Amino acid sequence: MESQEDLCYICCDVSSDEAPFMDTNPCACRGSIKMHWSCFAEYRRQVGRCGACKTVFSMQVSVAGSLIRAEDDIHTFINTKGKIIGCGPVFHGQKNGHWKIFYPTTGTLKEEGQFVNGKTHGTWTAYYESGSIRSETKYAHGAKNGLFKSYHENGVLESQGTLKTMAYSSHTMKIGEWKLYYDSSVLKSIANYTDNGKETGTWKNYYESGTLESICPYVDGQLHGYSKHYWPSGQLKACGAYHKGEGDGHWKHYFENGVLEREGPVLHSKENGHWNHYYESGAVKAKGCYLNGERTGKWKEFADGNSSKK
Repeated sequence: MESQEDLCYICCDVSSDEAPFMDTNPCACRGSIKMHWSCFAEYRRQVGRCGACKTVFSMQVSVAGSLIRAEDDIHTFINTKGKIIGCGPVFHGQKNGHWKIFYPTTGTLKEEGQFVNGKTHGTWTAYYESGSIRSETKYAHGAKNGLFKSYHENGVLESQGTLKTMAYSSHTMKIGEWKLYYDSSVLKSIANYTDNGKETGTWKNYYESGTLESICPYVDGQLHGYSKHYWPSGQLKACGAYHKGEGDGHWKHYFENGVLEREGPVLHSKENGHWNHYYESGAVKAKGCYLNGERTGKWKEFADGNSSKK
């Protein structure tokens, strides 16, 4: 049978992995009484002061080396393993002021920022479990609006641009110019969005070496216009047009040495019609027709400049 000293002061039950006792001193009893974290959180919310020593609960909680002062207006949320998962002030039943959210498994800081009348407001910072910054997001009365930045775990900027949340909707979209970076800090891509969140303008992608990988135009959220793709060496790899999101028109593909590799018409992003294929030396390799991306009919193939039917 358990002694009274080994039981929770509130629920009269023992400590366990699922419901551990507090390891802090919330009142003048200085740990002489035992309480589960979960019991204390509810008891403090309802009563506000210790029933034994009659002092108002006021404590300091240690979380991964950080001290969080818990005053009368601070509400602390505890998970079933005894870890603090959130801490911040509540006024008139709503979150207000600076809040901190923690990873439930490690207790390290996950994100922090301001609440105004129960809604996120201002800049919120999110963290990796390692402690480095994951992202910075601007809110306006609960909606993501303004500059957004994300970071690689090594601290290098990963992306940057503007977010906008549509009125009367929880849908958040990208607007304006966005830039993405490799974890080496080299520019990865430049993108543009309309005020309605649709892809627009010229998009550019880069290899990690810094050389241009592709340049593609967008109109009203779809690839539309003449595009170019490049080899890491900088040589042209392919070029052709898009129409409302699909490859359309005459396309050319090149070997990395700059020699034409194949060319022909494209419809709905598939080879259609007569195509020519070439050896890397520049000599004709094959001629024939495609239908919806598949070879059809008779093709002529060439070796060393001499033709033979297949």
